[in-house]
Amino acid sequence: MKSLIPSLFIIFLGIALYGSTIKGTFGNYKTVQQMTTLGETTKPFESSHERATFSQTISILVHKRFDLPLDFANFSAPDVGYHKGKFFSYFPPGISFLIMPLYLFGSTLNLNLLLAYATIPLISVLSLIMLYLIASQIFRFPLWVSLASVMIYAFATTSWSYAITIYQHSATTFLLLLMYYAVWKYTQAQKMRVVWALVVGFSYGVSFFFDYPNAFLLLPIMIYFLISTVRYTAFRSKITVGLSPTIILTGASVAIMMIIFGSYNYKTYGNWKTLANHLPRYEITNLEKIKQYEKQKVTARLGGVFLEERLPNGLYELTVAPDKGLFLFSPILLLAIIGIIMSSKKMKLDRFILLCIIFTNLLLYASFSDPWGGWAYGPRYLIPSMAILSLFVGVYLSSIRLQGIAKIATLILFIVSSSIALLGALTTNATPPQIEAAYFKIKYGILFNLDYLFMGKTGSYIYTTVFSHGITLLHYFFVIETLLLIIFSIVLFIVPRIFHYES
Repeated sequence: MKSLIPSLFIIFLGIALYGSTIKGTFGNYKTVQQMTTLGETTKPFESSHERATFSQTISILVHKRFDLPLDFANFSAPDVGYHKGKFFSYFPPGISFLIMPLYLFGSTLNLNLLLAYATIPLISVLSLIMLYLIASQIFRFPLWVSLASVMIYAFATTSWSYAITIYQHSATTFLLLLMYYAVWKYTQAQKMRVVWALVVGFSYGVSFFFDYPNAFLLLPIMIYFLISTVRYTAFRSKITVGLSPTIILTGASVAIMMIIFGSYNYKTYGNWKTLANHLPRYEITNLEKIKQYEKQKVTARLGGVFLEERLPNGLYELTVAPDKGLFLFSPILLLAIIGIIMSSKKMKLDRFILLCIIFTNLLLYASFSDPWGGWAYGPRYLIPSMAILSLFVGVYLSSIRLQGIAKIATLILFIVSSSIALLGALTTNATPPQIEAAYFKIKYGILFNLDYLFMGKTGSYIYTTVFSHGITLLHYFFVIETLLLIIFSIVLFIVPRIFHYES
């Protein structure tokens, strides 16, 4: 009951602010002709990532097939693979399946696109609840610090841009937080251990359906669980070490999900080991070339995707580069570095595991062939780490002695970070990396999105249908930002006074 009111507050705030920026439009969309009109920058299908995911949903529900019809393949290229005369989305099917229930419900209301997209904000709100539970129960933050940590991740990082459209990062973050919380509950529980063990196993297995690298990204949590199952018993100066039988249930649940995953791959590609993004990439004009490539039976290798020599440039791009750098787009997360240093003095296993996840996240995508994430707003690959770093900002806020100065510094950085986050959410995620912007002689980074804000171009359903005839997009931006800053200021300065006993 203690978490009920804060959880309701987070749900209301998340739905309100995500809802104010969610991309979508009125109508049912089932054909390429209908969807092409929404393929411009700032619109719901501005990216081939969104087009391929939504096309797969339609292909399964409407055309009763896992591969894409040719017109959908052309619409979704270049995020399309070619295999034995068929075209497939370049992404695992998790998001395509996840949006199906609201897509079907929306079809009865002539809102299938909008409600399908609404799936991700709902998942994102669940992530915020999980983050609050971790902050309040595992980190044992005061109420105001727990709420501040949640708001920093939700509205002061570029996770906002991907919480309102059909990308996989919000689902990955939710599963990560759920697994981490489940392992901790497993260590605390006496009677519910079996349930938490199953949650860990199924969550890890399900994560493969949303993003293939999740097998590596979430591995530290599985190691955390394995360590938690170790049992020590001492008798007559002898120490016996064993594993809890629950490890068998967790392993079985992972195995079940992997069997389902492999069965899907076999049904779709004819081989359980085949991954969609290892198929030859279809770019409309290269069909004959990839047919010849397929005849040669050349197979992609994981080593060609992740290479250690790419690390220096990848780390630069993901952290401080002007086009994608984490600390440029979300400068408030610089405070997390101080929080990590504070935690290092008395590092506990649960916090060390979180640092391992950040480290894995960075190394994985810094060595990736495309550390920019294509045309993306900020470092979208690091969204799971943004949630973790917001917790370490909480460590900074709860541990530093000069509270007044710390809160003022946090508020200033929140103003900057939330403005950048809202800018992306209201305009576009299709922001070019510097290397491509230089070639096309266009702007990149935050400046690219500012032009769209001043031009009044947005995919926000609420703004375009309700407010566009009354106020400019810039005014809409300032209204949302002002309300957000008022709420965050209340959390920082008023809530601690009301609940002073928790501080």
